[in-house]
Amino acid sequence: MPTLESEVFKFSKIPEVELTEFEVQKSVGKTSLTEIEKLLAQLNYSPIQELIDIGAVVVITSDGKVSDIIDRSNSTIVCQSSAGSLPIDVTDKRLEETASYFDLLHGSLIEDLLYVSCPKNSNIDKPVVIVHLVRAEKSFIAPLVVVKAGENSAIRVCEVFISEVNDSFVIPVTLINLEKSSRVSHFRYQLLSLQNIFVALQLSEQDENSQLSSLYLSVGSKIGRMRIDSVLNGAGSEARLASVGHGRFDQKLDLRTKQDHIGQRSISRMTSAIVLGGNAESVTTGLVKMRKGAKRSEAIQSNKNLLVSSGANAESVPNLDILENDVRCDHASSVGPIDLDQVHYLESRGVETRTAKKLIIKGFLNSTLESLPSSSETRVAGALIQGLPD
Repeated sequence: MPTLESEVFKFSKIPEVELTEFEVQKSVGKTSLTEIEKLLAQLNYSPIQELIDIGAVVVITSDGKVSDIIDRSNSTIVCQSSAGSLPIDVTDKRLEETASYFDLLHGSLIEDLLYVSCPKNSNIDKPVVIVHLVRAEKSFIAPLVVVKAGENSAIRVCEVFISEVNDSFVIPVTLINLEKSSRVSHFRYQLLSLQNIFVALQLSEQDENSQLSSLYLSVGSKIGRMRIDSVLNGAGSEARLASVGHGRFDQKLDLRTKQDHIGQRSISRMTSAIVLGGNAESVTTGLVKMRKGAKRSEAIQSNKNLLVSSGANAESVPNLDILENDVRCDHASSVGPIDLDQVHYLESRGVETRTAKKLIIKGFLNSTLESLPSSSETRVAGALIQGLPD
């Protein structure tokens, strides 16, 4: 049987990175909302502006440290920067079975955190928008976001990672705690420049009858590694997870997922779609774990890869670890080129070949969004997909 050590970096380009090239960021200047808005326009990421305009709270972090918090929620949401606010139970869980080398590295670098809490019985109908700006050169950037949804509450959180041309090592961690019957929607748009390295963790823990919807959209960074661990502790808890990746040139996309079922009647859906061009490469490793006692639980894991050039390559490694009989698990993966029948169909209706392929690619990526509830965040994700370069 494969060991954890052999699987952690399987097919990954991370071991090729020389960590000694990067320094700890010592001092960070403040960044204003006006500066962020100008940069978004400059980088042609104007759809993000829509979220900023409607956000209940807008938070700006600069090189991993909270720079500004603009609260329009009338204090309904607790949103603060303070290392003392880190929930102990979430920290303990992070350092148990799910811990990795990068959790330890992140823990040694963290100097600040953003704590977002939604009170019991509160329903926040506008998103908390967190813009992570990376400005430093050859530095470790380690932002930490902790989201806690109180019992029977609902909150939406959207994290945006942007940068100009720089080459830092970004190690963000997001911890999400869903209490009984709560609902959390979490979106992450990774739009960094192609010189950065991105190694991220999203760890969620769910109590009974809670619901999590999550999307990871990966466009930037030369190496982009995302780990999504979903722990369904409570009976009747549900997690709908989606990932969209677009790689070109020599980008390396790396997605690791874990759907960990502990509670009875828990449900998880993990869907990922990746398009690769140029000499881009990707690896997707997914694990569905059904623990003893997770009776009548269901899990689906699906990974689709579309290769649009002869130099692109994708690896897909689905895994099942089932310790309970009364469960249902499905997994599927595919790797292949654009369907020429689809191209011919569009050409027969007057669409040029190049345009036909672009429509197929963007339709392929957009299909993943259908697994998530409709919201302004999904519409922005769709707009970002439509604006992707060839």
